[in-house]
Order: sequence, then C-alpha cells, then structure tokens
Amino acid sequence: MAYERAVALFELCRFDEARTAFLALRDDAEHGPHAFQHLGLLLEREQKWADAEASFKKAQELAPEDFPPPVLLSESEFREAVASAVKALPKDMQKDLHGVPVTTEEIPRDEDLRDGEPPLSPTILGLFRGPSLSEPCPSDEKGPCRSVVLYRRNLARAVITKEELLEQVRVTLLHEVGHLRGEDDMELAARGLE
Repeated sequence: MAYERAVALFELCRFDEARTAFLALRDDAEHGPHAFQHLGLLLEREQKWADAEASFKKAQELAPEDFPPPVLLSESEFREAVASAVKALPKDMQKDLHGVPVTTEEIPRDEDLRDGEPPLSPTILGLFRGPSLSEPCPSDEKGPCRSVVLYRRNLARAVITKEELLEQVRVTLLHEVGHLRGEDDMELAARGLE
C-alpha cells in the first residue's frame, strides 16, 4: 500500500510528498529498486543529474531485469533522430506541422504537467501544446501558439535498443501530430498510437 501511494503521489506531480514516500521504501525488499528508480526521476526534476544517475544505478543493481540501462542518445543525436522522424512523416502531416515547432527537451516541465486536471504523468514521452488545427490561436500569443516536444530521457527509458528508440520517436511524433489534428488519447490508442 505504501508503494502504491508513493507512485500515485508521483503521478499526481506531488513531488515533495512522493520523495518522502519513496525514501521510506529504499530498504523494502520488494519495492526498494522501484523506490530508487523513482528517486532518480525526482532528482532529475531538480536537475541533480549525478545524484539521479547514482539512484538509477542502484535500481539497476537491485533489479537489472526491471531497469535496463536507458538508450540515451546525445542531445544532438536525439535532435537529429526527431528531425529525421519529421522528414519521414507523410506529406499531409508535414504540411500540418508547417509553422509548428517540433523541439526536444530532457524531461517535461512542471508547468506542462500541471496545466490540466488531473496532471500529466512525469514519464510522458511527448507533448502537444496549444489548440488543435481546427481551433483558432489566442490573439495575444507571442510566437507560435502550437508546438510539439519530445522528451529525450523519458524516451530513452521506454525502450531497450536504439532501433526501438527510433521507432518510439516515430510513434510518439505521430501521437502528438494526432493531437495537433484534434484527436484525443482514446482515438489515438484505437489507432495503436498510445
């Protein structure tokens, strides 16, 4: 029950409470590895990269089958992979993305996660920001009112091989373009774009 509560706090973006809950689980025989993994995710949110890496390594040592090393491309390699995925989209999707920046970030920002109710999961792979193409942009918007972002570290942890990573980048991009076109998560899931 304590582990499930800790995960729920993390998913609800109640990060301080989640940290306290996971710290209490580090010595738990069953949930200790998962506690270290989540503590690593929380440390990343604070940009404590070395401490996060140490926590991830501890999770990997305790449960290597549950926490394989991430497929972490360099920032420039990841940007290139995303740019290649955009170029490989069908022409109609490329047209829809005209004027919509497709960028990369390490992990999701707090303000993006907490923009709606309930908040988004901190482990999302990508995000479409803004109104769909069928809706007008706010008149007070400075710059593009729509954008797509893919998260390098979250995607790296969602796969086991580089080939899987490149495929997941493609699927995540298709998912976010679906949101740009006005599709909701259920419609996208029905098309296999979860």
